[in-house]
Formats: sequence, structure tokens, C-alpha cells
Amino acid sequence: MRPAVPYQGGKRAYAEVIVDKMLAVNPNPSRVYDLGCGSGAVFLELVGRGFHPRRLTVVDAGPWGLVWQSIGYGSFDLDRFDALVRTVQAL
Repeated sequence: MRPAVPYQGGKRAYAEVIVDKMLAVNPNPSRVYDLGCGSGAVFLELVGRGFHPRRLTVVDAGPWGLVWQSIGYGSFDLDRFDALVRTVQAL
């Protein structure tokens, strides 16, 4: 899985390198904090490497923070999100 939206300042292109460096310091952390999570590039890289999402805490003060918070709380409504995307695509 890749981040949904690339943006200036995003870590999508560097997520693999960032995670490599993090794990070189601590190969098996009990918890990882992704500060400035944004679109979730580092989070998704960690999940792709087998980290359970419950071991990961994402922090972002912007609108992406609200998205990740709702995913973490289990309140993200994928059907509603899909309907919104279809509405925007129809414009």
C-alpha cells in the first residue's frame, strides 16, 4: 500500500530509507511514534514490514492527523470516503 496523496514535504520517496535507519538503531521497538505523519508513508512502510498498527502511534496536527485518528479509533467510514471520492470525480 502506498500513501494516497503525494505532497511537497511528504516522505513517500524516503520512507524505506527512514525505516531502515530507525531499525538500525533499534531493530525491534515495542512502540514507534511517527511524528509529522502526514499521508502515512513511514507508517505504511512499517506495516508493510510486519509491524502491527497497534505498535505505531501517528502524530500530525494537520488534516491528515484527523484521518489517521479516525482510522486508529476504528471510526473511519470507508464506504462514505468512497462515495465522497466518486462525487468529487464526477465534478
